[in-house]
Amino acid sequence: EQISKHQSQIDRLYVSLKDLAEERKSRLEQQYWLYQLNREVDELEQWIAEREVIASSTELGQDFEHVTEKFTEFAAETGSLGQERVTAVNQMVDELIDYGHADAATIAEWKDGVNEAWADLLELMETRGQMLAASHQLHKFFSDCRE
Repeated sequence: EQISKHQSQIDRLYVSLKDLAEERKSRLEQQYWLYQLNREVDELEQWIAEREVIASSTELGQDFEHVTEKFTEFAAETGSLGQERVTAVNQMVDELIDYGHADAATIAEWKDGVNEAWADLLELMETRGQMLAASHQLHKFFSDCRE
């Protein structure tokens, strides 16, 4: 009888240990995915900041067509690649929040920050495009006046 008491106590302790191990595993997995997301968000925010420097340039250059062509290439590449990266981060955030991640509030803040930075970059690119279009009209006007 004493052996069966010890056996049942050992069984309870074993079940408790398994539960603790599962809980620890779950927390470690959450931390891993939080780290992965944090790294991705940091890289994306840095990439956006680098692109903002180019997009906020007021340089019109002497060779207007070259500047316009380079900006058009920049805008197309930034728009497509950036949208892919932002979408991937947003999807990762949504999955972690839906999974019930313990740091869901922090993760949601990161998502808002990335989306805000992306919207700011798109606005800067739009403004730069408008500046170049206006400059083109001005160059055309001066050229027409000279003729």
